[in-house]
Amino acid sequence: MAWPDNTTYASIKRTIDFAIELDGEFAEFILARCFPGTILYDICKDLGILVEKDPILEPEFGHLYLSECEIKRLHRECFKKFHFRARYIVSLLVRAKNPKTAVNYAIAGFGKLRTFMRTRHPK
Repeated sequence: MAWPDNTTYASIKRTIDFAIELDGEFAEFILARCFPGTILYDICKDLGILVEKDPILEPEFGHLYLSECEIKRLHRECFKKFHFRARYIVSLLVRAKNPKTAVNYAIAGFGKLRTFMRTRHPK
C-alpha cells in the first residue's frame, strides 16, 4: 500500500520484491483510496495532499515523495513484474491438479492481461 507520508520509490520496489519472494499464486496491487470519515482521509487532509476531485467517486490523494504519474507507473510495474514472470506462469500451470484448473488459471491470467493492456500508460 502506498501510504501518503512515507512511500518512496525504494519502498515500493521492496514491496514488489517481497511479493515475488513469497512466490504466492496470486497478488493484488491496489492503489489506496481515502474516503471521508476514515483515518487515511484525516491524515491526507492534515498533510494537505487531498486531490480536489469527488471524494466518493475519485477518493485520491497525493504523496509527499512521489507524483501521481510515478505512483501509477509503479503500480503497473508491480503488476507486470509479479504476473508476467515465466517461472510464475509455469509454476501455476504445473500446480494445477487437473486440466479444468489449468484452464481456469489461463482464463484468469488472460483477464488480468486484458485489464493490464486497457490501463493507460502513465507518461
